Amino acid sequence: MTFLEELSIASPPKKLRLFFRWLRDKPDELFDELREKKPLLLLPGPGALPVAVVSRWRDVTDVLRRHDELTVAQNISSMDQSVGPFMLARDSSIENWHDRAAMQIVLPIDPLEQDKLRSKAHDVVTSALRGRTGQIDLVQTVAREVPFRIVKDYYGFSGASEVKLNRWSRATQHDMFHNPFGIQTPLRRLNIEAGRELRQWIRGKIDLIRRNDSVAPGDTILEKLVHGRYANLFDDDERIVSNVAGLLVGTIETTAQAIVQAVREILIRPDTLDLVREHIEQQNWDGIEGAVNEALRFNPVGPVLFRTCDRAVALGEGTGYRQMLPPRATVIAALASAMYDAEIFPSPKSFDPSRNRAHYLHFGHGHHKCLGAHIGLTITAAAVAAILSKSDLTLIGKDGFESVIKGKPFPEEFIVTIDCK
Repeated sequence: MTFLEELSIASPPKKLRLFFRWLRDKPDELFDELREKKPLLLLPGPGALPVAVVSRWRDVTDVLRRHDELTVAQNISSMDQSVGPFMLARDSSIENWHDRAAMQIVLPIDPLEQDKLRSKAHDVVTSALRGRTGQIDLVQTVAREVPFRIVKDYYGFSGASEVKLNRWSRATQHDMFHNPFGIQTPLRRLNIEAGRELRQWIRGKIDLIRRNDSVAPGDTILEKLVHGRYANLFDDDERIVSNVAGLLVGTIETTAQAIVQAVREILIRPDTLDLVREHIEQQNWDGIEGAVNEALRFNPVGPVLFRTCDRAVALGEGTGYRQMLPPRATVIAALASAMYDAEIFPSPKSFDPSRNRAHYLHFGHGHHKCLGAHIGLTITAAAVAAILSKSDLTLIGKDGFESVIKGKPFPEEFIVTIDCK
């Protein structure tokens, strides 16, 4: 039975849950059918308000561009009490326009900074795999260690234990991005507790940096914001606290997941693996990043994004499926589906690392596109390259995928065999 067939006989209260079950278990079949037959799907949602699912690239990007009427207001309840008023829960506000611009100034974009990040990721992987042989878990051994090191050494979280970083990261990410409509209330509580503890730690770190202001400013993002060359970007410490907390929230889980899922997609394609290894030998980072982008198209970290109608909104303008949505209705923008749209990605089932990079939606689109996209791609590609440079690397089982997610919001393990003697 297809999704739409099953949907047609489901009772109204079960229709939204059915969508999320298919999204978890059979996303390719779900979105293939929706793009062809129901590119704008309406489902009954909480509070008698509709939930619209858009699945074609044109409609997904249209939704994400219209930030004044299709907003991120749904994020306020999960973010404000945790990391404080934050740009990802605001549209056309001081927290968004100013904070986003300020953080883009601080975060690296030049080749020298990219090389530093690549070297750090490479060193973490090399150290973690040195001398290893037999079966290893790439998630715990490598994939989480890379963003942990970036968060500590580059963002400024040195001194925080990995136990704390892990708890802060998982609790905030789980509720903010894996708890649609906030229906799992225990997740909200854990998120708020973790966020408050995280902010308190950052405040203490700011105080420590100021007490040592006779020392030359360090190179971490936090040090630069407190008494380095960017110390005047924020006139309120709480803005620094919230934005630096956001760096942690947006880095560890997503980067770890991107690393293992990209490695998996390349390993199961021998021709692609050979090509990527050629790029690695030549230090061809454009080629490596192209392969990582394409790998994540087949296995994206964030398959959907949510938006809330600020007013009555028309979707699907100029098509035969145009619909009006009322204020406070929810829109689900299916990024994973949009990146299989044949109009934008010809032969979407084929692995093609040469596709137009501007069409990928791994980091979102429009007003709320991830401000650290260049960092995320840089360290993910560097870690993937360091892992795949090991010639004696093979998957366990049919393709190793069954162990990557295990139905949980984050990768728990990904077992390979390796010989790094």
